[in-house]
Amino acid sequence: MRAVSNVYGRMETLLITMPVTITDDRPDELVEALYKPLLSDLPPDRKYMLLALCNVSDKDNINSPYEDREGRVRRDIRIGSHNITLICTDLNALPSFCPFAARQRMSRWAQDAFIALENDASTILLKPVESMIDAADNRAEFFTADFLALAANMLIRPFGCRVQGGDVLVGDTYALIGRRTLAANRRSAHSCSPGEEQSIAEQFRRALGVQHLIPIGGSGGGGELHHIDYYLTPGGKNKRGEEVLFVGRVGKDCLFTADNETIRARAGQVRAQYNAYLDGVAESVRELSATPGAGVKFEVVRLPLILDYFRRGECVVRPYNNCLVEVYGTEKNAYLPCYAEDDGTGANIFGPVEQQTRSVLEQYGFCVTMVHDNFCNISRQGGSLRCMVKELGRSGAVQ
Repeated sequence: MRAVSNVYGRMETLLITMPVTITDDRPDELVEALYKPLLSDLPPDRKYMLLALCNVSDKDNINSPYEDREGRVRRDIRIGSHNITLICTDLNALPSFCPFAARQRMSRWAQDAFIALENDASTILLKPVESMIDAADNRAEFFTADFLALAANMLIRPFGCRVQGGDVLVGDTYALIGRRTLAANRRSAHSCSPGEEQSIAEQFRRALGVQHLIPIGGSGGGGELHHIDYYLTPGGKNKRGEEVLFVGRVGKDCLFTADNETIRARAGQVRAQYNAYLDGVAESVRELSATPGAGVKFEVVRLPLILDYFRRGECVVRPYNNCLVEVYGTEKNAYLPCYAEDDGTGANIFGPVEQQTRSVLEQYGFCVTMVHDNFCNISRQGGSLRCMVKELGRSGAVQ
């Protein structure tokens, strides 16, 4: 049993969670309205599971070929070329320990609530025990694994550590993990000894089923992004057998800001903060690769990262790293979020940066598909494509 890779193998089963409760007898129309843009650019020949909540009174109005005694409604929906299995969980059928807030809506961030483990026979959801959550956690997000297990007959493996899926990236024999996640599991809120961090890391290594666990970044501070999948993307192996790792960087042409001298100056400072952190991450990975006996060798490749600083009154990071990647056989596919905003002439203001990003990935053999959804708005909420779509199973992994 090991964690589903985030790069190796063909994506077979993908999970999307619905942040609104189904309350009428036309779920097909609601799903199509919310998810047709997203699904249109994702591969159609995969299994998509869409997890939603429904009210018991409304559930009875949903025409369904399948309903079981545990309060689940399951139906197949076709959106364009995509076959979607919509699974609605009756709010009143949820476990009694699910708090009221979690019963009102499901988090749209399918990625973060748990880690998916798989073997040849089953998928198991690695989820922190309830005692590991605190007021800083999104409680609705925390219970996504419970909703999924109830709805799809999957098992939950309790884990004695706090974890966020966006802070873990799994290769073949290795996994990357944010030091923020390790720090969140320390006994003291103020300190974490090297020995304690090593012990926590070993718990994660065993739970993920990998040989090497590589901590990334700091434990919080200036320029650090909240999850490592915002600025890191594993890219398979190069011709030398090294693991390619795409690391984000805010180039000068990736900074978008207001036409105001004071704001431009502050934007430059924020860009420098981000890049100091990202450059440090890139250098630490290079140093690890040069260390005898490290176990994993990396080639670090920089990928554009958009910083939209107070151009519209807010600071927004728009990451291309937050993407879906699959490497299997001779196939290398990357599905990237498209950040599209009209510059007033009909052209996409972010178009040149998007083209740079595509070029970098194509140089490494990837077939790049831009996924068109309202990612400009979604990124304002602190997430992007990978945050919304979680791999539950892959096949044909190259080990």
